Amino acid sequence: MLKKLIVVCIILTVLTACRGNDNSNSLTQSNSSNIANGQVVTNYKGFNYMAIPGADGIYRFEKDISKSEMILAGSFFGISIADDWIYTRSDETGNSGIYRVKLDGTALERLIDDHVGAINIDGIAIYYAVIGSISHGGTEAKVNSQAIQNDEAKEGIYRLDLITKDITCLTDDKAMYLSLDEDWIYYLNYTEEGRIYKISADGKVREAIGHEAARFMVTEGEWIYYISNTGDIKRIKTDGTEEATILEANGIYHSINVSDDWLFIGVNSIPDGHCLMAYNINTTEEKLLYEGYTQMINVIDNFIYFSSKNEYIQMNLQSAEVVTVIFD
Repeated sequence: MLKKLIVVCIILTVLTACRGNDNSNSLTQSNSSNIANGQVVTNYKGFNYMAIPGADGIYRFEKDISKSEMILAGSFFGISIADDWIYTRSDETGNSGIYRVKLDGTALERLIDDHVGAINIDGIAIYYAVIGSISHGGTEAKVNSQAIQNDEAKEGIYRLDLITKDITCLTDDKAMYLSLDEDWIYYLNYTEEGRIYKISADGKVREAIGHEAARFMVTEGEWIYYISNTGDIKRIKTDGTEEATILEANGIYHSINVSDDWLFIGVNSIPDGHCLMAYNINTTEEKLLYEGYTQMINVIDNFIYFSSKNEYIQMNLQSAEVVTVIFD
């Protein structure tokens, strides 16, 4: 259940407005950064929908997260919407899998019963990875390590056809941080020690990108941004060229979200403590957004959402107003 507490403070100067999303069509405008961070908040037809671990339900709100209303009770995590169906997943023992439910909380349906990582939807199919436990990494790894392990023979990337319900295994790679971009799926391949790979959406072509292992990744346009195993934040083009270091290791970077020219970075431990920082890729400008442990960093329009222990926080990137929802 959620207990609502509003806290207003000014802790940053105004950031350049993040790009808006056109959610007038039948599919939420998901992005790789939000999906890699659990995609616990998404926008659809003028409403925000939320499914956060510990909140024990799926919620809906317009602008102010403190005015959320529950539309379905249950242990759900992550949210995507297509054709007025909410798609979500559960790590709950005995109830793990991918679910869908109507926008009003009715017609709940369990689509698969495997333990899965983040899901990607293109409107006609769901792409997902069946995974076991991986001890390091960002949001996905931390949540998955708590769940019952799948049979190793099931691990891999799968496609679920939303019309026929047919399931196709595209590869048996142990994959995390899937990012669907048109005809390609990008991911970290832990069968190959966390190297970046891509596979065609039909599973016929599979290639490595670069040579370095990573522990977190997102895609943004023609770029893949990742945290290397040495702790640096780097990027490489999706064709494997122009690899470069953006930020050298400083403390422990554990997750990133990319929106336009800004990197939003969760920092696990630096001499001054845990924090959320913003870094402009073009100007190298840095801003401290929040002091404290952060994870599940989602960006929608001019708002950034993130978890800090048992709280989930909504921050307006223009006014710096902060709204905190406490889980009890």
